[in-house]
Amino acid sequence: MIAPKQLASGSAVILLLFGAACAGPEAAEAPLAVPTFQADANWPILPADFEWGQVIGIATDSRGHVWTSSRSQVAEWDAAGNLVQSWNASGPDGNWSTIHGLFIDHND
Repeated sequence: MIAPKQLASGSAVILLLFGAACAGPEAAEAPLAVPTFQADANWPILPADFEWGQVIGIATDSRGHVWTSSRSQVAEWDAAGNLVQSWNASGPDGNWSTIHGLFIDHND
């Protein structure tokens, strides 16, 4: 038979272990604030003959260049907003359909 003192001590240890296991983790740090952005009306710098279409894709590459695609063309812009290159979506013979997206892979 277990003595009442041993039973009380054993019960106390079990309750302490159970309480420690059930205790929640310490409060997590406050989440970081959501970044805010402001539009820059002077970016990009559009050449005189450049025409925007319906922009359906925007991506950045490893050099920090921004690529845009519209239904009619693909364009590359440097970080300062200067047009680096662009080409027509209809292709060299005008046989291609319209662009439906834009993706830059990890090996750009």
